[in-house]
Amino acid sequence: MNDSEPSTETFTPIQYEPDNPASITRRGTPVQAGSSRYSPYACSTTSSKPSTSLASASMMGDAEGPQCPLKVPQPSMKDYDATQTLAVHWAQKRLIMDSVFEGWIRNTKDEKANMDTRVTEIISQANIKFNCMLLPSKYLKDCIIDALIKNRRALVKKAEKFVHLYNLEPPPQMSGEDRKSYMNQRRAELYDPTQPFGYYLHGKQETPTSTDVLVFAHPAVQGVHMAHWYESKKSPLCDREMRSLMSTTTIHMLSGSATAIRYVIDRHADDQPSASKNTLQYSTELYSGEQDLITNAMAYTLQTDIHREPFERRLLGLHHNGLQALHKMLKIPPPQIPIYVPVTTGELSIPRPISILSPLVQMSDRVPSMTVQPQMTVQPQMTELTQTLDLDDFNFSSWLSDLSEEQPTASGSRLIEGSFNI
Repeated sequence: MNDSEPSTETFTPIQYEPDNPASITRRGTPVQAGSSRYSPYACSTTSSKPSTSLASASMMGDAEGPQCPLKVPQPSMKDYDATQTLAVHWAQKRLIMDSVFEGWIRNTKDEKANMDTRVTEIISQANIKFNCMLLPSKYLKDCIIDALIKNRRALVKKAEKFVHLYNLEPPPQMSGEDRKSYMNQRRAELYDPTQPFGYYLHGKQETPTSTDVLVFAHPAVQGVHMAHWYESKKSPLCDREMRSLMSTTTIHMLSGSATAIRYVIDRHADDQPSASKNTLQYSTELYSGEQDLITNAMAYTLQTDIHREPFERRLLGLHHNGLQALHKMLKIPPPQIPIYVPVTTGELSIPRPISILSPLVQMSDRVPSMTVQPQMTVQPQMTELTQTLDLDDFNFSSWLSDLSEEQPTASGSRLIEGSFNI
């Protein structure tokens, strides 16, 4: 082959010197012991870079791929385009919405399988909604699950703004052990459910005649709830479809707000006003059980006759007030006021005034309404009657004997057969 002619070979020939067998090289790389001349390429070179495309990696078979292990870089949010990023954020909010209906979602060892299945399902829903392709990688699943922790942290930050309503701070002159004792005593009072007027979850309502307890309606609990779920642009309720899933405040939703308040009270009572790694943690181990207790108490309240209707009205009112604030924040038209349907007998009936009648009149529906004539109008009539009639014309003894022969009646039915003039 002439040196001036272009080479048609697709490979660089191996240079070999008969007198020096060690001179066998391939692009400057010595052939390792055991290498075959039919597989002269090394596993990797310093200039080679593995592909970061997850799609290309998934399409390669074992025979087509490299013959040595490659370290694929861990993906990050920067690897997703704008549409995929929106889909990831939607998936995070959708998992948070699950907590609205299920409570504190645990990612413990026993529940990891269920969590993994649910997150994979949400990723599929996000792909359909945004017409994109998100692979359910471990990184993406962890990113979505981590949204639950971030949501609880945000709830705690809102709760810190309302803890002053519990008057935990001791007088300024107290210090040291006296300060600690005061706050512990105050916490014990707040956590005593047998004292409903001072319980940290209940509110009070002043009326002209009494002071009433409003169960699970403390201003701090409702304030945290409104601020986190309806007044934050990070709330999942900003999404119209997610907002349509709710028709009222769920007890899991409200108990989550109440649990955040309890955590903040505990931290302040322990004289830890700011959160850090060395302070009390808002963890699943410590506070998921507290939320379960509050949820169960709310569920029991909805089963009692004395609390059910007023508590349902407060849950509904809290949701409607929240929607008003949410729509105002989003600058969209206010929500439509739902049609209220009466559900109690008191709402379906209005009592009418009843005149005072004698017991005999009340026994019959056939008795017409009667009026009592003043006594002064009766006396002239009786006087006129005695003047015109001679009492001797009546044989009273005969009348009495006839009356004694009649059979007595078993009831007073005959007494009301005719009309009465009183």
